[in-house]
Amino acid sequence: MKHKITQLFFVIVCFNIYGNVFAQSSSQDTTAVAQVVRTFFKGMQLADTSMIKRTLSNDVIFQSVATTAKGNIVKTEPIANFFKSIAQTTSGSLNEQLDSIIIHTDGKLASVWTPYHFYYQQKLLHCGNNSFQLINTEVGWKIQYIIDTRYKCTQ
Repeated sequence: MKHKITQLFFVIVCFNIYGNVFAQSSSQDTTAVAQVVRTFFKGMQLADTSMIKRTLSNDVIFQSVATTAKGNIVKTEPIANFFKSIAQTTSGSLNEQLDSIIIHTDGKLASVWTPYHFYYQQKLLHCGNNSFQLINTEVGWKIQYIIDTRYKCTQ
């Protein structure tokens, strides 16, 4: 009986240690993922395409959901066009204010949801939601996929 209690105690200790390591890793991943997303938007705000590029995987995909007479469609934006539009702005003219950052991660893949208000030259242009998919690479978390919605703000 004493042996079974010792075994049970050992199993409980092992699960507790494993759970603490997993929770710590998950917390570190969440912090790192949030930093990548914030850096992406800071790069937009500064019109710094190099800063933005450091947050992206080599084969990142940018898409937007647009509403047409035929319904919702997905438009793909070539990454070169995105960088060209950023490079043509001045520092401080773009400001995407995130209302919140919701992150789910399993250590290899992260999903991020960010409702936002978008300002151009301090004028509110539109609101929407961003959905990011990030992958954990050998050099850290990178944005693999971005899709967003855009609509007229109610405020």
